[in-house]
Amino acid sequence: MLPFVKHSIISALVLGVSLSSYATAATTAAKPGATAAKAAGTVAAPVEGMPAVDPKTPIYQVDVAKGVSLDDVRQSIEMASQERNMNIVGKLDIQEGMKGRGFEAKDTYLIYEVCNLGMGADIIKAAPEFGIFAPCKIVIYSRNGQLKLLTYRPTYALTHLKNYPEETRKVAQQIENDIIYVMSKAKDGSF
Repeated sequence: MLPFVKHSIISALVLGVSLSSYATAATTAAKPGATAAKAAGTVAAPVEGMPAVDPKTPIYQVDVAKGVSLDDVRQSIEMASQERNMNIVGKLDIQEGMKGRGFEAKDTYLIYEVCNLGMGADIIKAAPEFGIFAPCKIVIYSRNGQLKLLTYRPTYALTHLKNYPEETRKVAQQIENDIIYVMSKAKDGSF
């Protein structure tokens, strides 16, 4: 394996572990089943049945429903992404990559890179720095036998940039809504 591929796999694993730890801490503020009105500082999710969004955190996470298989989650991501005109521009299976390098890797860890190329181009045209956050990602991982989904919210990423037009924020919000929609289908294994 080429050295840069090894570095990419290890970097993605470290990033994933860091994000999943942060996501666990960030999501403990809103208890399961809490409504947006009850969860202080959150806003209703753009998709019915999904947890509220905390605008103060970059991470949005949800547990996969019990009984939904990894294959169902993967197929749901692929079908729902197509439905929302999002291209899957990359898939990285960290577990398989680690096994291929001789490391023990028991837990699922997959990164789907998704992009609506038209909307992404609109954001990058107005705020070229946004490219450091692209493409958007949907991560599937398991912890203690529970599959989980997480993403980095495009609207949060945009808050770190300056001098972009209001229309750019609206595009970032639509992309975020689409990602949460895809996650809603994946958590239930709907396709």
